[in-house]
This record gives sequence, C-alpha cells and structure tokens, in this order.
Amino acid sequence: MFDWLEFDKNVKKEYEEQTERLNAYITEFLRKNSQIRELPIFDEPSQETLDRILSMEIPAKGRNSVDVGNELVKDVFEQSMLIQHPRFFSFVASAVSPYSLAGSILTDIYNVFGGAWELSPGAGAIEQRLVQWMGSCAGYSGPDVGGVFLSGASMSNMSAMVAARDSRLAPEDFGLGVAYLSDQAHSSNEKGLRIIGFRNDQIVKIPTDENFKIRTDLLEEAISRDIKAGKKTVCRHRQPRDDQHGQY
Repeated sequence: MFDWLEFDKNVKKEYEEQTERLNAYITEFLRKNSQIRELPIFDEPSQETLDRILSMEIPAKGRNSVDVGNELVKDVFEQSMLIQHPRFFSFVASAVSPYSLAGSILTDIYNVFGGAWELSPGAGAIEQRLVQWMGSCAGYSGPDVGGVFLSGASMSNMSAMVAARDSRLAPEDFGLGVAYLSDQAHSSNEKGLRIIGFRNDQIVKIPTDENFKIRTDLLEEAISRDIKAGKKTVCRHRQPRDDQHGQY
C-alpha cells in the first residue's frame, strides 16, 4: 500500500531543501547584479560547453537537483546575454528589475493557471481589467473591449492576423486573401501569416520611403491590382481625415 504519510514527509523535506538552495541562488544573483557595471554584457560559452550540452543523453533516472541547478547557473544562465546590463541596447527583451524578479518568483511558486475563470478568478479579473484599461488608452471603451494576454510580440502579431483574416474572409475564401506588409515589417509578421495558412503569393511587401514609412501610393496600387484580379484584401485602406494619417 502506498504510504501517503511518508510521501508527504519526503515532499516537505524536498521543499525545505529547495528553499535553502533557492535562497543561495538569489543571494548570489543579487550580489553579482549589485556590481553589474563591472561585468561583461556577454560571457559567451565555449564550444566545449555547447558540445557537452548537445551530447548529453536523456537519463531514465533524474540527477541530483543541486548538481543540475549549479550546472544550469554555470553553463547556461551565467553564459547568456545580460539584458539588464546598463550598456545593453539591442533586441526587444525586457531588463530584469527587483520587482519583476519578485513577480516571477511568485508566479512560479504559485503556478497559477489562467486557462479558465474557475481555476483562477483573480487572475482572470486582473487580465480583464488591464485589457479594458489598455483599450481605453487606444480610444476604445464599452463592453466590446476584450482580449487576452499572450506570451510575446510574435504570438500577438499572429493572433491579430487571425482576427483580421476571420473578420474579412469567409473560410472558403482564405485562399484568395492578401496581406500587405511594409518591407520594414518584423519577420514575425510573415512567419505568422505562413503559420495561419497564407502562401507566399498572398503576402505582398510594399517598399518604404527614405524615412522608412510605407509607400501608400504603392500600397493603393497593389490593393487595386489585386481586387481587379479577384483577390480579397485582409487589410483595406481607409481614407484618412485631415488630422490623421492613412490607416490600413
């Protein structure tokens, strides 16, 4: 018979051990980050380290958790780009702050799942309220303001493309849809369109001017040409008012 009392005792012991180890990791992290200006932005791992990781077997039995944690810190975490470094100016990754650090730890240890309202009403209420607030910042209000938080910009772009496609096209017309991108558009846009079923010929890239703004004259020509060819635009040009630029 399974001994639940023994199981509970072992779990409690493991939590105590992990708490002690976690405190050590956080203390060391804060110590190093207190002198972050003296650290290199990127301590690139050696090829030997990468080869060792790539050649690792997947074990049938788990290893000692302390050994694994130390190895992760040494070979992975500390040999990654320091995006919180004051001289880090590239990419879109967010810097680490004491507040985000605490928030991430709380999120991980409580492991709240927000996939359904019944599982975490508080998290759902926070998401709903923040989405409404963000909608108001963009000029939207009322009961039609809605949405969900996603994992990042790439997933957000793709979700917006799905919404645009489904609002403009019937399922039987998906093969006729055309999406128009600036030649400066992020690669996630084209990738997202391909994932949701757009072929290469359904993705039209429009050149930009010397200020990297989309050439609206060329965009209008492309839209007119495609409509005459029987295609259906996923994004259509709207005539701007005098006080605003064209929107697509």
